[in-house]
Amino acid sequence: MRRTVTVMEPLAADDRISVVLVEDHRMVAEALRQALEEQGIRVVDWAPTVAEARLAIATCRPDVVVMDYLLPDGDGVEGANLVRREAPTTPVIVLTGSGDDRVLVQAMSAGCAGYLTKDQPIEDLAAAIRAARRGATLISPTTLHRLIRQLGGGAPWVGSELSAREVEVLHLVAEGRLNKEIAHRLNLSVHTVRNYVHSVITKFGAHSKLEAVAIAQREGILHPIRTRAGCG
Repeated sequence: MRRTVTVMEPLAADDRISVVLVEDHRMVAEALRQALEEQGIRVVDWAPTVAEARLAIATCRPDVVVMDYLLPDGDGVEGANLVRREAPTTPVIVLTGSGDDRVLVQAMSAGCAGYLTKDQPIEDLAAAIRAARRGATLISPTTLHRLIRQLGGGAPWVGSELSAREVEVLHLVAEGRLNKEIAHRLNLSVHTVRNYVHSVITKFGAHSKLEAVAIAQREGILHPIRTRAGCG
């Protein structure tokens, strides 16, 4: 079967962030490509479906995938789960035309590196892409509070208690610190910090750092987040 994914720009040997854009409307995809180019981010491939996105990601090996939520053969969350299985180190940012909180919860539960609505400025998307490239999750405080509110109706957490060090690490994650920053701050190795983060996520039964932060907020383990917007 002939591949129908359209390559928008050939791969170049430079250090700009590379993105595969998954969007079924060509005009929207082209507008996003041009806007991201102006932000110094190159769209190396475009795919209109989840199925074709798999081939584009395997071929181009992008730094980040930006995926529309509504696609002809599935949704962005299903696509994110596919990417996590086949390219687990490639972060996915979900774009949606609506502010449905259920989509937000699904995206965060799928371990997405970002969630934005299409009415947000292109600068927000560029910032989320750069954060995802660094291994962080960038989300506005308003969106984080929406996530916390959605999780607020869930059953109380009854997992294992967090150690003092795990709580300390979790506070720094909530501040938007990357693992290497946390390691430097606490005089630990990055590997040790990664283990602490994994332990916290496992104890909470969460699927991502951001979901773990939201659960910790709900349970009163963390102080309310007021200023920082990232979770690294």
